[in-house]
Amino acid sequence: MPINVRVDGHVLRTRTHRTRVGEVLADLGVTVNGQDYTLPALDAALTEAESGDAMEIEVVRVNESVIVEQSPVPFDSVWQPDPDAEIDTTSLMQEGEPGVLERRIRLRYENGQV
Repeated sequence: MPINVRVDGHVLRTRTHRTRVGEVLADLGVTVNGQDYTLPALDAALTEAESGDAMEIEVVRVNESVIVEQSPVPFDSVWQPDPDAEIDTTSLMQEGEPGVLERRIRLRYENGQV
């Protein structure tokens, strides 16, 4: 049976008597690591194309990266009445401090595309 395997930007053309996608990839020395996957799945049975063309197998390479975005968060002033203070006077109860909002964004790349 003729098989075309798309992997890492290349097309590997071969013929096989194997019955499963994973067996064909093993014969070609193509590894599927981590979150990588294949279309059709590794345990799928090989089927002949209706038009007599070669069956297509695609290996999708998956990478992930994490971006950390930081943005400043200003502090607010809160006014509270104090029954022990004189009228029309103010005092500092606690000094504010600017904060930082940190967001983590996970990017998933499949064959180099986000």
